[in-house]
Formats: sequence, C-alpha cells, structure tokens
Amino acid sequence: MFTKPTQARIERRMDAAVLLAKECKPKQAQDELIALRKTRASKEQLRKVQDALNAAAAACTREERRRRSHPLADPKRGG
Repeated sequence: MFTKPTQARIERRMDAAVLLAKECKPKQAQDELIALRKTRASKEQLRKVQDALNAAAAACTREERRRRSHPLADPKRGG
C-alpha cells in the first residue's frame, strides 16, 4: 500500500534538496528534485526548488573558481 505524501513531507523534501544544493552536492539535490516531481508537489513548489538549485550551483561555481585562483586562501590546501 502506498501513502500519499503530505504537504509537510513535500516541504521537508524541498528543504532537503535546497540544503544539498547549498552544500555543493548537485547530484543529490537533483535526485531530490526528480523524486519531488513524482509526488504531488505543485509546479510552483518545483519551480521554487529548481530556482534555489540554480542559485546554489552558481554560488558553488563562484566559490570553486575563487579557491582555484587563490590556493593559499583555501584551508583545505593549508592556507
């Protein structure tokens, strides 16, 4: 027997997807978005998540470029 996802459950999945994106984990975030598409999430909810994923991806890209251009400022590289 399958249960229909409640709005609260959908909201939690939305939050999880956005958090993954902000942690620069785009594959996992996109997987959550794909899973959300299979639920009763509205088009507005899906668009909100997609927009957040796009913004987070841009931020992650900027951060990666910053790290590459200033290797001494990266704590992972001893800076």
